[in-house]
Amino acid sequence: LLFGCAQWSAMVDPSLKEKAREIFQCMQKQYSVIGKIGQGTYGNVYKATDPHNAHEKVAIKNFKPNMQQRAEGIPFTAVNEISLLRELKHPNLVGLKDIAVDPEGPFVFMVYEYLGSDLEQIIFQTRSKGYPPFDVPVVRAWMHGTLTGIDYLHKHWVLHRDLKPSNILVDLKTAQIKIADFGMARICKDPLKRLADDGTVVTIWYRAPELALGAQHYTSAIDMWAVGCIFYEMLKLVPLFQVAERQDTRFQQQLLEKMFHTLGSPVPELSGPNSWPDIVHHRFYQERGVKKWPIFPPGPLLLREGTRELDLLMNFLKYDPSRRLSADAALLHNYFKDHKNTPRNLTDRYSERMQG
Repeated sequence: LLFGCAQWSAMVDPSLKEKAREIFQCMQKQYSVIGKIGQGTYGNVYKATDPHNAHEKVAIKNFKPNMQQRAEGIPFTAVNEISLLRELKHPNLVGLKDIAVDPEGPFVFMVYEYLGSDLEQIIFQTRSKGYPPFDVPVVRAWMHGTLTGIDYLHKHWVLHRDLKPSNILVDLKTAQIKIADFGMARICKDPLKRLADDGTVVTIWYRAPELALGAQHYTSAIDMWAVGCIFYEMLKLVPLFQVAERQDTRFQQQLLEKMFHTLGSPVPELSGPNSWPDIVHHRFYQERGVKKWPIFPPGPLLLREGTRELDLLMNFLKYDPSRRLSADAALLHNYFKDHKNTPRNLTDRYSERMQG
């Protein structure tokens, strides 16, 4: 749908900024925009009221084009997200409600259901205000929802490739989880094409070791490593593998060393907790040489030994992708044995934290 704005095609080549302003004004005739709630390299996100239901809020994301490159057309990430969300329908995936596309240029506005917050905001507010970590039933509910959505994606041959707390939307009134931002997602039915041809994927702190080692082919296991990192952040309120991102490749080395210091170094052996026979085939491993890799013992994860949380976490954080826990297997883990609907009083508590 084009918000009823067919007159866009009759515009006489105004500047891109003027065109964006006119499109936004046209959009406001259909959606009552409340205000901007987020921004990033992609563009801006606005909160608005649904025209068909005054009590229902929506989120409107615009994809910002490069003002110097008019000929690029609609951003690939927008096209990718539209094509996937038109086909993928699941309670734990954010719903795409409407689309506005400028027929003459690169502007795209996408309207989603609005949930109110995301894990990154909730974790930041909880940590910065000195609140204690989240209650076990809440973390369990968030993880169950996240894994259920990822299980759906993987069973439909879709890799998300950019899982991180800011892409996990949360309705604090119900503890409902919805996975968002499918700009980097892709269908993976064709294993012969190098997935690495798409360029860098996964935000650095949540990037799997095979990606950091320059893997040319990878699987849905990269999403599961990211889930492990998100799980730890839910439990401890801090990123597990936090490193400074650089413009060169040194941050990859720093990320690997952070992993090794925390989990112990991977070894090219057939058995053992950190065994990863195929590590010898990765480009960065070959460039450094086997003998040059430092050997670190496992570091503390600040989780009690013998707990279900630690067991689940360590199964997500297997170096060897083939040994990493899948989403459907994770949902059968003992950690979810007591899973049930999150008590309302717990979700109300977190709503108050975010508003305070």
